[in-house]
Amino acid sequence: MQDLGLILFDSLPEETLPESVNELIKLVKKTIHKNYRLAKVLQKRIAFHYGNMPLLIREEVEKLFKTGEIKYLICTSTLLEGVNLPAKSIFIRKPNRGNHKPMNQNDFWNLAGRAGRWGKEFSGNIICIEPQDWKTPPTPNKRKQLIRRALDKIEKDSTDLANFIEKGSLREEAERRPDLEFAFGYYYTNFLNGDRLSTNDNLNRQLFGKFKTIKEKIKIPANIIKRNPGISPLAQQLLLDYFTENLHRVDEMVPVYPEDENAYQEYAKLIGRIGKTISVYPSQLTNSRSILLIYWMSGKPLSFLIRKSYESYQKNPVKYKAKTLPVVIREVMKNVEDFVRFRFAKDSSCYIDILRHFFVIIRDRPLLASFLMLC
Repeated sequence: MQDLGLILFDSLPEETLPESVNELIKLVKKTIHKNYRLAKVLQKRIAFHYGNMPLLIREEVEKLFKTGEIKYLICTSTLLEGVNLPAKSIFIRKPNRGNHKPMNQNDFWNLAGRAGRWGKEFSGNIICIEPQDWKTPPTPNKRKQLIRRALDKIEKDSTDLANFIEKGSLREEAERRPDLEFAFGYYYTNFLNGDRLSTNDNLNRQLFGKFKTIKEKIKIPANIIKRNPGISPLAQQLLLDYFTENLHRVDEMVPVYPEDENAYQEYAKLIGRIGKTISVYPSQLTNSRSILLIYWMSGKPLSFLIRKSYESYQKNPVKYKAKTLPVVIREVMKNVEDFVRFRFAKDSSCYIDILRHFFVIIRDRPLLASFLMLC
């Protein structure tokens, strides 16, 4: 995407920039990096747009594109995610949605509908590049398509979900099939609420018997399970079992403040505990993620995180020869958005809920009072 921006940049003439674009260039250099490619291509009123960009920058790009101060926008499938960015002409190349999932006809016409700006043009242009190579070639005949719930596919063939639950909702499988993890939490919450699990009678019977058995094993309070629907109830129980098995050193399980002297080591251990129970965290990323968390929770700006990451890669150029500055910038942004602000935030919230419950169970321990004050 950034390479396309540079190609377009080289093909366009110099021009006088609006003050708003100059201000955005300054903001990009300050908050991300002085050599970030976005700062360069903006000099010819070109911009990038993708999900992991800082919200402040992304919103400013959207605003200036809508007003015409940015003329060209190179983007991912974020235009399909409810971002209202109409354009006179849309060029579609390698149309994937999300993690390399081919764009379907619904997606195509959703995107095509952004061509033509209300109040400015009577029509818009849609240019498909090499459509013969698309996994789902576009059709000129727009048809109504049935919109289905994400759960419909699971309800139609419940074998995968049944096997997922039967095998104990293995974390590796949950990583590959997050839809099964979500479905498990959704149906089990309905079960706890005394609601009908599904409109599918066969699935109802199948799940009800499994959930009755599971409920006997799970000692996690219903309110905690309902508060963490994206994490398997069995995985939550596994974390509680871990605390129980390590009662002799449970004091060590309490997260420390990021400014503590040993915070780096303690958060590496915390990531490890979460990665062995309620989630799957690659062990080779533990150290770098621990550093990233400490910096982020300490209030370090994104530009600092990028600079520190790039410096660490430069110290070992043989091992990290592919880590150019653009690669590092994208990588840090992705880690901040996907891991720090979403994945770890979700998992650590569940961790704290269960740890707090565990201390209530063993309330005679003197650590309880200080822990509750900390939380």
